[in-house]
Amino acid sequence: MLSNRVLLQQLRKKVEDAEHDGVSPSLTRSTVNIKTTVVTSSPIAKSPEFGEMCKALNHAPKDYKPPSADRARTSLLDDCKREIEKECAPLKGTWVTQGTSIVSDGWTNVKHKPLINVIASNSRGSMFLYAEDFSGVEKTGKAIADFLLTSIDEVSPSNVLQVVIDNAAN
Repeated sequence: MLSNRVLLQQLRKKVEDAEHDGVSPSLTRSTVNIKTTVVTSSPIAKSPEFGEMCKALNHAPKDYKPPSADRARTSLLDDCKREIEKECAPLKGTWVTQGTSIVSDGWTNVKHKPLINVIASNSRGSMFLYAEDFSGVEKTGKAIADFLLTSIDEVSPSNVLQVVIDNAAN
């Protein structure tokens, strides 16, 4: 139905009329609206990399086979992780001589889950360490302190100059 624009517009009009007349308030969450929203506002479809990927696939050799989902989750992901760690090694090496600041911030992702991220930063650059989902965890001062102590241990306490956070209320 999404490929037939005329039929989709007619159905949308009927849904809007029914909502306006008060026939059913549940129509605001109808599958017509949900599916259309997913298709038009998908974060991946808005990504510039998505368009580049589609162009590359159009120019791929005829017999090209993409990697399996299993290979993408395992060996290819491991290769990417090794490459990133290799790129970050020079920055990590400066932590011993120059020290580093642990910077943390809380935010909500697109799925409305509360996350707290940790970044290590010094005069040579900043590096994202990780983010943790705090769903179901009360964000007390103790919980945040325990979370930050883990990151301090990862960087090594002797390399940490300061900890910067914005959770003053906690």
